[in-house]
Amino acid sequence: MIIGRSAACSFPRPTKPDVFGMKTNFNIVVSVALLGLLNIGCNPASRPVAASRIVDVEAIWQADLAWSAAQELDGLDGTMSFYVDEPIFMRPNSPMVIGKEAG
Repeated sequence: MIIGRSAACSFPRPTKPDVFGMKTNFNIVVSVALLGLLNIGCNPASRPVAASRIVDVEAIWQADLAWSAAQELDGLDGTMSFYVDEPIFMRPNSPMVIGKEAG
């Protein structure tokens, strides 16, 4: 029996798997993007330059010395000169104190 051309074409041809199709490319792009964000998010914050840190430590030390000197010379008035006009003092197990006059 001879099969005609039209009969042979009526069967569906087997399809090849879509190895590099749109869905696969999308999954690869999303995976790479997520890994990139994860890498950026998990990196530690940059540390300050050592010279800058030394300057900051020295400034804090000088402010502490000035505060101590003001306390030694002028007592409470010298110490309070380092605070704003309406400070809020919050001591443990005590009510909140507002203002220089209340301290």
